[in-house]
Amino acid sequence: MRLKMTILIAGTLALTALSGTSLAWAGVPLINPTVPKSLYTQVHRYIAEQALESNRLDEAIHYFRLAIQTADAPHVFYEKIALIYMANHHPYQALTAWNQALETSPNDVELLYPKALCLHALGQLELATKTLQDVIALSPKKGEYYFQLGLWFAEQDSFKASAEATAHAIALHYTPAMAYNNYGYALTQLGQYKKAEKAIDEALKREAPQENAATLDSKGYVFHKQAKYEEAIKWYDKALKVDPNISEIYLHKGESLEALGRLKEALEAYQTYIHLSESTLALEGVVKKADALRQRLQSTALQNP
Repeated sequence: MRLKMTILIAGTLALTALSGTSLAWAGVPLINPTVPKSLYTQVHRYIAEQALESNRLDEAIHYFRLAIQTADAPHVFYEKIALIYMANHHPYQALTAWNQALETSPNDVELLYPKALCLHALGQLELATKTLQDVIALSPKKGEYYFQLGLWFAEQDSFKASAEATAHAIALHYTPAMAYNNYGYALTQLGQYKKAEKAIDEALKREAPQENAATLDSKGYVFHKQAKYEEAIKWYDKALKVDPNISEIYLHKGESLEALGRLKEALEAYQTYIHLSESTLALEGVVKKADALRQRLQSTALQNP
């Protein structure tokens, strides 16, 4: 393949030279009408892919853009540019490239779905959800899309819609443990505790014991929501044995401990959450909760010296 492309490039350079026009380093300009456009497209694509292999990303993007100028299917190269931007955490530039790709192939779910993911990365949750629903309208038999939709509905506290979307994913045989866990979480929020517990138990069956901390946490949360705090704490402790570095489990355990009046233990759990948490938004609320609990403990100590 490399020999073939080397010959192709050499041929393109020769044709350009015969035209009497100089060749710019930035790419082979389309100046000779006798040279097929496809030849220029192939050359620029080859150079771009070589640059990409060597992690010369700006150069790769430049040559993909040159390929677009002569391509019969420019969306292919816009997609490649978008993927480079997404892989390197430039979602705004990626979104521009996805939109450009969709201008020439508007109903291509392979372009529309990553655009939805890009919108989500930008925090545009409602628009991401709408775009994903457009994807599902075009490709209604892919369980992965419904699973993702269920996640995004849950982020918006639309738990009925989340449960429905996730159930649809499972019905389409998209059945990783996380699908059952997420389904159980949505059902818990809807107060459907028996169904929630059944779904979470199914998730536990599908997970390796060393990977099921999040699902064990979900099982504890089902009991917490039913005010069965002792049982909830048992499941939280099981989860922490699997992975003691998941901050949310300490938060959930702290809430159950506080509900039981075990304030000192609850404060310790909240403090561990604060130490481990990377979520600035959630952290502020828990810091206030921990401060209030500390004041209660101090007040109790003063009253009972």
